[in-house]
Amino acid sequence: MTTFIQGLTTGILMGCIYAFFAIGFTLVLGVMKVVNFAHGTFVVMGMYIAIFIFMNYLWDPFLSLLIVVPSMFVFGLIVYYIIVKPIREQPLSAHVIATIGLLIIIENVITLIFGSQYRTITVPYTTSAITVGSVRIGIARMFAAAASLCVVGLFYLLLHRTDFG
Repeated sequence: MTTFIQGLTTGILMGCIYAFFAIGFTLVLGVMKVVNFAHGTFVVMGMYIAIFIFMNYLWDPFLSLLIVVPSMFVFGLIVYYIIVKPIREQPLSAHVIATIGLLIIIENVITLIFGSQYRTITVPYTTSAITVGSVRIGIARMFAAAASLCVVGLFYLLLHRTDFG
């Protein structure tokens, strides 16, 4: 039973984190009607920026969000105006080709800069956990899931409770 509860807890926490990533994909598809196959590589690119900041300046990964979020916002604007906006009214196949091409370019640039080795960031709280009964809950996952739920809630309020949404 402990294994089941441990797996369920980990699954719920990871599901919260995946929901956070899915919001961007859903908004782009739902609002702009553009299928962005490069969305996942945008997330990876943000993570590699955080890794670069950690390796060179020893900033905490959460603190690096102060750099990662604005830089990815600017990158997203550039991609929108150069790639997405010109093809918005084109058939779906144009979206697929353009965003898969962008995905390939981003992946290869990341590989060129960082290599193909597996990367990870280890800070004290990534290996810390709290124990509830016999279930261990990672503090980093718990914090990320809580932050994700807050962002999902804020997006819900923005979309359903404002004129903007």
